Amino acid sequence: MIKQSNHSDSGLFFRKAVGIYTLYYILTIIWDFRILFGTEGMINRQYRQQTGPSFLYYNNSDFVIITLLLALVILSFRLILDRIARWELVIFYGLLISFWNFNPYVVHEPQQIHSFFIVSLFFWPLNKNDAVDPKIRTALIYFLGLYYLVAGIKKLPDSNWVNGDAIFLILNWGPVSRWVLMDQWESYLYFFSKLFSWLVIFFEMSFIFFIGTRYRK
Repeated sequence: MIKQSNHSDSGLFFRKAVGIYTLYYILTIIWDFRILFGTEGMINRQYRQQTGPSFLYYNNSDFVIITLLLALVILSFRLILDRIARWELVIFYGLLISFWNFNPYVVHEPQQIHSFFIVSLFFWPLNKNDAVDPKIRTALIYFLGLYYLVAGIKKLPDSNWVNGDAIFLILNWGPVSRWVLMDQWESYLYFFSKLFSWLVIFFEMSFIFFIGTRYRK
């Protein structure tokens, strides 16, 4: 029998963070749903290759796309409010994968980690009365550590990361630069973004080695 955690709700922040990120992500793409997923969108039907299962391969009309996106919004709120059931997680994950498989250009590293977090919710407590096997939790943490290690190794051949320019390039991207006031703070941001770029690589490649120590938290 699995014992209850001594913490009142150790997964509360984790669940809310996944739900909030999903909600934010959906709200950023819902305004451009026709371009991203529509029939006459950024990927013409004749050039589209089926990279994985997706509901949208059967019907990607405006009504279907909006309905599925709104379903994700509702499920995100239910996750944030601790009202989601495990069977709803299956729908939650299936809908996200449908959008990502239909247009792989909307998937980047944050979405890949996000996908892993959603899968881990199947084994994580969904509310304060739910139990979790400590062995499963440890296995998931080590898997995340391995993922970070591979992600860090993949950055090493990229001169933008090695030279410390990657974060600065992201901050210079049009939609982001307007928010971070690049014109006024460019010289300061360049120094800190270079430092942060190197810290990202260090964190990703060292995280797995700290899992079994007191520094993990």
